[in-house]
Amino acid sequence: MEAKNTRLLSLTLGIIFSGTVMAQNVAINTTGALPNASAILDLSNSANLAFLPPQVALTNIATLAPVPAPGPAGLVVYSTSAPVGGGGTGLYFWDGAKWNFLSVGAATAWNLTGNAGTNPAVNYAGTSDPQPFLIKTSGTERMRFLTGGGAGIGTATPLSGVDINGSVAVGTYAGTSAAPANGEIISGQVGIGNSTPNASAILDLTNSVRNLGFLMPNMTTVQRNAIGAPIKGLMVFNNTTGCINFWTGFAWENVTCPTCTAPPAVPGSITGLTNPVISTTGNVYSIAPVPGSLGYTWSVLPLVAGTIVTGGQGTTAITVTFNSTVRSYTICVYDSNACGVSATNCLTVNTINCIHSNQTFNYSGGAQTWLVPNCITQITVTIAGAQGGYGGWTSQTNVSQGGNGGSVSGVLAVVGGTTLQINVGGAGGNGSSGGNGLGGWNGGAAGWWYTPWYWGGGGGGATDIRVTPYALANRVVVAGGGGGGAFNYSINNYDMGGPGGAATGGTGYSGNCQGCGGSGTGGTQLAGGIGGTWGGYCTASNGALGLGGADCSSAQNAGGGGGGGYYGGGGGCWSGGGGGSNYTGGLSSTSSNSQGTQTGNGFVTIQW
Repeated sequence: MEAKNTRLLSLTLGIIFSGTVMAQNVAINTTGALPNASAILDLSNSANLAFLPPQVALTNIATLAPVPAPGPAGLVVYSTSAPVGGGGTGLYFWDGAKWNFLSVGAATAWNLTGNAGTNPAVNYAGTSDPQPFLIKTSGTERMRFLTGGGAGIGTATPLSGVDINGSVAVGTYAGTSAAPANGEIISGQVGIGNSTPNASAILDLTNSVRNLGFLMPNMTTVQRNAIGAPIKGLMVFNNTTGCINFWTGFAWENVTCPTCTAPPAVPGSITGLTNPVISTTGNVYSIAPVPGSLGYTWSVLPLVAGTIVTGGQGTTAITVTFNSTVRSYTICVYDSNACGVSATNCLTVNTINCIHSNQTFNYSGGAQTWLVPNCITQITVTIAGAQGGYGGWTSQTNVSQGGNGGSVSGVLAVVGGTTLQINVGGAGGNGSSGGNGLGGWNGGAAGWWYTPWYWGGGGGGATDIRVTPYALANRVVVAGGGGGGAFNYSINNYDMGGPGGAATGGTGYSGNCQGCGGSGTGGTQLAGGIGGTWGGYCTASNGALGLGGADCSSAQNAGGGGGGGYYGGGGGCWSGGGGGSNYTGGLSSTSSNSQGTQTGNGFVTIQW
C-alpha cells in the first residue's frame, strides 16, 4: 500500500510539473500540509532535507552567463568557481546588473554592531592592495592612512607619522574649551621625559636619559616689544641683552642678566661682494663673531621700497636683495651686550649692470684698470700696439715712416669681481724729437747720428692686459709696437734704411749705401725683432723682456729703438729697429693676430 502511494505521488508530481501550474501558491513536503498563505513556494523541512540551488560555474560577476539570458533580478545560484570580481565559490544572487556574493562560512565583513571571535593576526579593517584607507562622515573625508605609513586628520597628505591639520585638545577636560585654530590645548598634567609628573606640577620636564635643557623663546628686543597683549608672567630670553625677561603687566623686567664691564668690541670687516649685480637676491654679508656680544644689528642704506635684508638679522650674517634702480648702498653692523652697544662698522656697495656692453681704453701714459662684472666669465678683447716713430734728418725733408703696431683679437676667460690692468702703448718718438721712453707702455727713444742732423725714430710702445699682481710676467695678452724708422739720406744714392718692423713679422729695410745698411727683423712670439745695423759702427740685439729695443744713440749711429712687445724689438743703427712681438698665450681662442695694422697710439677694446 505504501509503495502504491509513493508511485501515485510521483505520478501526480510529474503531471503537475510537466506543464504550467496554475495555482496561487505551492507547498513541497512529505506531510501533505498546505502552503503558508504568505508564501508562493513553501518548502517544509520535516524530513531533515535541505534546499539545493542550481550549481553553475560563474566566470565574471558582471555577466549573466552561463545562466541563460535574459535573467530577472533575484536569480540564485551556487557558483562552483571563483568569478572575476567576486568573493570566491558560494551563493550569488543576480540584481539585474551583476552577481552579488552571499558570504558563507565565517563572517568576512565588519558588522554595524561589531564582530566577535576575531583574530588580530588575520582580521583587520583596511585595504589589502596598495591603496590608502579613508574614513568619511557625511561623504567628506576626515582621516586618511597612507599606504607607506602616516596618518592624516584634516589633510590627505600627512608629512609625519600623525599629521593633524586643525586644532587639538587633549586631556581630562578636553571638549570643555575649544583649542585655538591650528593650536593645541592640553588639560591635565603633562610629563616630558617621565610617565608620572609630579603631583604639584602642571608640566614636569625630566632629564633622566640625556643631558638636555629647557629652551624658552629666543628673540631680540624689537621682537619682544612686538608681542601683542602679553599676559602677566610671560617669559622670553632677550638675545639682544642676554637677559631673561618677564612681563609684569606694565613693563618687561629682567629676571637675570649676564655680568659685563663694557660694551663689546666693534665688529670686524664686513665680507661680501662690493660690486654685486643689480636686482639679485641671496647676497650674503657677514662678520666674524665678536667675543662677549649677544646680538648683532644690521642696516642697509639707502632705504628703498621692498625688503632689503631678507634674512639673518641679529646674527653674524645677513642676506640682501638689491634694488633694480639704486646703485649705491651702505651696509652697517653693530653688536651689543647687557652693558651697551659697540660702534658701527660699514661697507660701501656699488651694484653693476650685467647688460652686455663694451669699453675702449686709449693711451694715457699710465696704467688703467677695469673691474670684471660678477656675472661675466669671458670677454672679447681687441688690442693694438703703437706705431714706431719717423726717422729722418733735421730738415725733415727726407723721412722714413716707422713700422705700424701689431694687433690681436680673441676671447679671454675672466673671473667676476677681479680687476684687470690695461697698459696702452704710445707711439715712438720721431727723429729729432726724442722718444717717449724705453718701449713697454711708451714708445722707444730715438737714435741720432754724430751731429743733430740725422735721427732714427723711436719704437712704438706695446699694449698689454695683465692680471694681479700686475707684473710683466702676468701679461695675458700683448700687442707689440712697431719698430722705429731709420733716417733716410738720399744724397749720392745713399739710402740709410726704411721703416722698422711691426708686430710679429716686420723687418727694417736695408740701406742702399754701398751694401752697408743692415735690415731689422720682426719679432717672434717670445723674442722681439733685431734692429738693422750699418757697417761696423754698432751691433743690434733682441729687446729685453717687455722693454723697447736699444736706441743705439752713440755717435754716428742713428737707428731707431725697437718696438715694445712681449719682448721688445732690438735697436737699429742707421736703419730702423725691429718690431716688438705679439703674445696670445692668455686667450682661450684667437680670432686674429696681425702685424703692421695700427698707426699712432695703441688701444684696447673690451666687449662683454
